[in-house]
Amino acid sequence: MIDIPKKKFLFFIFLFLFFNFSSGKTTSVLITTKIEKNMFPPSWNRKPISASVTPLGQDEEKRFYAVLEKSLKKYPPYFAAKYIKKIYLLKTMSFYQKKYGGTSAVTLKYLYLTNEGEEKGYTDQYLENAFHHEFHHLIQNLEPSLFQRYQTLWRKINPKKFKYGQGGKDALGTTLASLLWEKKYQKQGFLTPYSTSHINEDFAVLTASLFSETKKLLKTAENHPLLQKKITLLIHFYGELHPDFTEAYFKNLDIERDL
Repeated sequence: MIDIPKKKFLFFIFLFLFFNFSSGKTTSVLITTKIEKNMFPPSWNRKPISASVTPLGQDEEKRFYAVLEKSLKKYPPYFAAKYIKKIYLLKTMSFYQKKYGGTSAVTLKYLYLTNEGEEKGYTDQYLENAFHHEFHHLIQNLEPSLFQRYQTLWRKINPKKFKYGQGGKDALGTTLASLLWEKKYQKQGFLTPYSTSHINEDFAVLTASLFSETKKLLKTAENHPLLQKKITLLIHFYGELHPDFTEAYFKNLDIERDL
């Protein structure tokens, strides 16, 4: 789960094909702006969750699709399709009477992302971070044994007396919801205040930046040993999911790839 940024509708369904740049092979992830009756697990439509959404504005569709295309290209061919069946692009989304910037349904393998427009803080960078963040949550829930093993190693990196908060949902609307990078947190091994809300969010926040702000993150970690240890562990986690995920792979992510 990720917080929303601070600061005439037509519906389309597109099947995007993402290419293996060396062999020409394709993978596919269904991306839609359509509001569908069965888009959420049934329990999400009942209290206390009470799911509520509004459709994405047509003027934001092209930009949103472009950001996702760029984001999905950062994964090896077939990797995203293994974990994601469908991505819903929305304007707004609320659960428990709170706005959510993104979330995922594990049983359905669906991702849900929102975009209220760049003028409200939904920049290309924010949208890409949100995708990687929610994708990681989906992966960690679909790979529970592996993730549990890495959670144990991750906790050993944290300061001895540190305790995470109650979770991302409870952090919404508080100072812990901030995704801004802060040095006082980085010294302790956390990238943002939101990283301290739950170990799952700590993983997801760092993952989002590893995929979308790689050079900036690696540069920042040079001065923060605990943060560097977590990045190294995170790369090992992804390396167990796919052999392409190496330190060299991530260092090259900022280089634009051509289809």
